[in-house]
Amino acid sequence: MKNVISFVCVYICTIIGASFITGNEIYHYFAKFGNHALYLLLLCAIVFLSTSIILFIKFKKANISNMLDVCNNKKGKKSIFNIVFTLLSYLTYFTFASLMISGLNELFGTIFCLITLAFSFVLLQFDLSGIVKVNVILFPLVILYLLGLLYVSIYHPNATQNIVDISTTNYLNIFPYVTLNVVLLCGSVLQLSNKMTTKQIILSCLLSCAILVLFIFVQIYILQHENITNIDMPLVDIAKNIPALYILTLIVTFLAMLSSFLSSAYALYAKIKKSTNSYFYLTILFALMFVCSLLGFSKIVEYSYIILGLMSCFIVLVIIVKKMR
Repeated sequence: MKNVISFVCVYICTIIGASFITGNEIYHYFAKFGNHALYLLLLCAIVFLSTSIILFIKFKKANISNMLDVCNNKKGKKSIFNIVFTLLSYLTYFTFASLMISGLNELFGTIFCLITLAFSFVLLQFDLSGIVKVNVILFPLVILYLLGLLYVSIYHPNATQNIVDISTTNYLNIFPYVTLNVVLLCGSVLQLSNKMTTKQIILSCLLSCAILVLFIFVQIYILQHENITNIDMPLVDIAKNIPALYILTLIVTFLAMLSSFLSSAYALYAKIKKSTNSYFYLTILFALMFVCSLLGFSKIVEYSYIILGLMSCFIVLVIIVKKMR
């Protein structure tokens, strides 16, 4: 049962990174479409659950604990296709980690961001246990955070935003949204799922998806019952009206960004940690992520999410049809 709880905490907390916890992606993918948001959420739940179960069971059977090892084979040979697939996987993790750093920089300032990077450097030395501890702390705080915002939206409703017409494209966007998150999950969750039985994996995925759908539903309700003045971080903007809730929001947002950053960084670090120069390589990696993060949170989301989403669809499709070693 301990493995299941750890899996659920890491699964949920890895997904609720900067865009999720601030309400940005839930607003754009669901809430702004009014009642159609529920149909989108149903589709999201089905794709999340089916994709997660298929991938994690397949990885377990192939004894693969890192997404970046998918194209490895016993002979050590790599085709051009395998090289491209691996590079896309690297790019996905690197870009998402840079996005989390950018969010930290914009919300808390450069000095705090650099301190967080130093703290993350240390946490990664504890392997997966450091990530699990962060997520176990974050999970109950997220519940308190959403309950606080829910209280505001129920007892002080202030909905004035316009409902946006939905199209087929908005339904199709759910697929890259889900696959991107599942690919990011593989950065850390695979280490846990490989130690579990098939039944535990299925149970863990069911619990994780149920909780995730509940969290999204609560966010949809909140966003549809409050006036949105800051689309980039609408939930943070709503929480500003109550000092105690705003402080909790900042704490949860920080931990959520840290959790997602650690998951992406861990997938990359797992490939270099056995090297004698691992500290040096990790320092260079963090420095490059920080430089890329200076592009700005909104710009990285604007220019990378569509590309990363399409890349993740390709990555997941390849994994599903590929014969694992």
